[in-house]
Amino acid sequence: MKRFLRKKFGKQECARLRDVYRQKLDWLLHNLIAKSESQARTLRDKILPTIALYQALLECGVPESDAYKTAREFKHAAVRRVARLYKALDAFPFFFRLYRHLFSIGLKSDNWAVMIQANDNRAFAFTIKKCLWHDACAAYNCPELCGIFCDSDDILYGTLSRMRFERTETLGAGGSSCDFRFYPR
Repeated sequence: MKRFLRKKFGKQECARLRDVYRQKLDWLLHNLIAKSESQARTLRDKILPTIALYQALLECGVPESDAYKTAREFKHAAVRRVARLYKALDAFPFFFRLYRHLFSIGLKSDNWAVMIQANDNRAFAFTIKKCLWHDACAAYNCPELCGIFCDSDDILYGTLSRMRFERTETLGAGGSSCDFRFYPR
């Protein structure tokens, strides 16, 4: 975070933003909407840092559109690091099978309400009707941020050569669900 803020805002403004960010993150962590340890971990590690940054930027007088762009840049930089790992794993012929297996396990968490339509060698398809990312953005008064998290999927899966990703709607973009479709190539 420090490196990101310093590069974006300079040394002096970085220190001020980091202080406000820490206060926001501490408040969010102490006021978790989590109902389980799994949800608390997901909020702490994957959702709240972006929300805290956005809120800190707004509190420090950054215009909403610039705060959104900065939060998006921050989250997407982190996602690109994970995407590099996915890209490396994508080189293996069994990647689709491995991904399908591991993600199926992850879908059993209480971070979302999910219906699996297909889970075989031809397709891995599921629909999410409720998700913690969407709920957290709404609960912490920043529903506009949910789209940042939804866009992250395009970064993670968009450049894979052994697996194709398709989606027609997301909760974050105002859809009634998030549909995920993965196909081996």
